[in-house]
Amino acid sequence: MFATSNHELPAEHKICMLRLFSDCLELTDPSGDGWTVHAELKHAYNKEKVPIPENSTSWLLRATATEEFISYGPKTIWSALQSAVRSFLVHERNEDMLQRLLGLCREKRKRVSRSHAASIALWLALRASQRDLLPMLIDAGRMLRIAGFDWVKDELTPRQFVRALPMVYHRWALVFPNNIDQVEASISQELNTILEKGQWGVDDILASISQKEQQHVDGKDERSGTGKSRCSTCHDDYSGLGIGVVSPAWISFLECTKTKHKHRCDCSSYLRIRGVLPTRRRPAPFSEHTPPLNKDEEAADEYIYSLCVDFIASQSHLAKPYDPFAEAATILYRAQGRTWLNSYTPWCALCATCFLQSEQYIGENGLGTEGKFAEMPESYVMWRVEEDVCLFVEG
Repeated sequence: MFATSNHELPAEHKICMLRLFSDCLELTDPSGDGWTVHAELKHAYNKEKVPIPENSTSWLLRATATEEFISYGPKTIWSALQSAVRSFLVHERNEDMLQRLLGLCREKRKRVSRSHAASIALWLALRASQRDLLPMLIDAGRMLRIAGFDWVKDELTPRQFVRALPMVYHRWALVFPNNIDQVEASISQELNTILEKGQWGVDDILASISQKEQQHVDGKDERSGTGKSRCSTCHDDYSGLGIGVVSPAWISFLECTKTKHKHRCDCSSYLRIRGVLPTRRRPAPFSEHTPPLNKDEEAADEYIYSLCVDFIASQSHLAKPYDPFAEAATILYRAQGRTWLNSYTPWCALCATCFLQSEQYIGENGLGTEGKFAEMPESYVMWRVEEDVCLFVEG
């Protein structure tokens, strides 16, 4: 009750209360009070008037890192994902890291487009969160066999599985605060990596985010292929750098084809919209838990898969030599169980600000105005198969 109703309290007050009742925080039940406190503290990550490494969530993680008995499920993983991404985004914004790393003095900052600079900074912060934290969550999702993840083919007995959970939590509880404390170093490394791999200089980055007139394009131009470096929502143009916007629909299409359509396939709809598939071949999407297909359905799926591969090959000439921001959006997609929280057309291309707002990591009134975390998708459920019995776990 205290954690739920006192989001606005300073971190030091919450930490004092946590010290008093830390022995009562039960983390052996995924739906227990201990995890409720965890979630509520994460919701208030940007309201405690201290740097994120010093907030109550970081304190609680360090305090419980050596717990011997821990049990968690999809809700815990989802909450950790929301917390990690938002913390990196807000920490970068609060410290104005990108502009400092670019060496911008006050006069130069006046010549920079705020929206362009903010979007590039968000991409870098998202990539920084993916150096250690998001891969850990993806590994946890694979081990828990959450739908949409590439499950680990282990031979763990239920007892061994339960014993493995505290080790994963222990690592997260130590790595998360340390990563948050090193956000600027991580963003600096990401910036240097992008400059090196993309063969860009700092001047190229500065030119791409400089003040310039924004020209809007209509839907017809986007469908005909122009405006691919322009955000469909805010219309900011990133053609100077050649990267800066991503297509969520294209990412999910590529990922579905790569995994041979075993995760909630909707490629038929995508191909129909792109004019590749004129008629409906399959009435509904399917998942890895769908009953075995008959021969006609198998033939239809093989046909769809072949069309997908051929269509991707036909678009290869449009692929960018190196697109670090598409990589970042793809990793986020995998961490979300290969699902988006919004619907996207094939013609939709988004900058980081509009993309992360659409996926609910940024509030409607801007970064830092978020309330509760985005609702966990219904598909984000856990399956552990032992002796041909499927165990469904919500927590």
